[in-house]
Amino acid sequence: MAEIRVNIDDTFLEELKKKLGNPKNTEIVQDALALLNWRADARKNGRDILSADPKRQDLEKVVLPRLANIKQ
Repeated sequence: MAEIRVNIDDTFLEELKKKLGNPKNTEIVQDALALLNWRADARKNGRDILSADPKRQDLEKVVLPRLANIKQ
């Protein structure tokens, strides 16, 4: 199993933890990596991920520049 060490601004991390119901740091990283992996697979398959308002009228494409290197 790999160990990852990152430096994250304390205020940012505490605000994020409050939004998420105070999970452990490890859980946050696991969820973030799972989401990134899902997005990478979608990109590889030529798919986009969108964020929508409750009425599904205002759409935003999720863009992560690092994923531009993934070949379809």
